[in-house]
Amino acid sequence: MIIGVLWAVWHAPLLFNLDNVMSTYPLLPWFVDVMIDSVIYVWLYNSTKGSVFLLVLYHTLSNTLGGFAGWSTATASIAIAALLLLIYKPATISANGRKYSLSD
Repeated sequence: MIIGVLWAVWHAPLLFNLDNVMSTYPLLPWFVDVMIDSVIYVWLYNSTKGSVFLLVLYHTLSNTLGGFAGWSTATASIAIAALLLLIYKPATISANGRKYSLSD
């Protein structure tokens, strides 16, 4: 979830730039979508031994599809994240399959 919050903070200025298409996005649904997408990105990163190339590829794909399909891609993100968690279990979201807690 930390990755999702950092990602949202990084992209937040685009929401307030009226010359950017992201300024039309509703804030709360966008934030929820970023949090859900962060699950997918972390799983991709951890499951591909840290392949940044695949993250860039997925980001490009999701931005391109989002340009055509709009907010319906958020539904796809929810389905993908849910399937990843269901099939691979939450442990694959953490590095080396280890579950981290706040005390680590």
